[in-house]
Amino acid sequence: MIKNLLLFLLFFVPPISFAQVTDLPAVNAKGQVEIPASLKKLLAGTPYAHMAPMEREIFSKDVLNLFSEKNTSPSLVRGDFNGDGKMDAVVLFKNKEEAVALSFLSSGDSFKVVEMERYPLNKNKSLQETYLSLLEQKEVSFKGKKIKSKRDLIQEETLGGAVVAFFFNGKSYQRYKGVVP
Repeated sequence: MIKNLLLFLLFFVPPISFAQVTDLPAVNAKGQVEIPASLKKLLAGTPYAHMAPMEREIFSKDVLNLFSEKNTSPSLVRGDFNGDGKMDAVVLFKNKEEAVALSFLSSGDSFKVVEMERYPLNKNKSLQETYLSLLEQKEVSFKGKKIKSKRDLIQEETLGGAVVAFFFNGKSYQRYKGVVP
């Protein structure tokens, strides 16, 4: 009887993995980024567990005007950042001391969390003017130069200021400096 139960569990019950997720972060009706419970489990026990997505109210009116369409946010960008053909997401999180751009990268039927960039809040007054946008692999052009890439890139922009492109190299995020592997 125990043998039959074990065979049933082995062949008919899918394995449970806390990293298995079906949802990515999304923007709710109020324009706030929501993190699904499955991804919150991934963050539990990490240095990011106490952080929350940046609220819409933090951003300047000029930045929010760029994200006036439904389901858009200056603190969320979705794309295929690791080049596996599956959707990934990068979200700006914050606490009292700092903000962090965290990436949820697809990895088979699960996701892994990778830090993209860290921003100290006390030194970075321009954070309310900073937002994320997508550079799709089929149309990647950065500062007037075409980029050959097998994956999407993330563009971090400061309104009226700096623009930095990031790409995932298979291990970590790198700033674009002319070559994307």
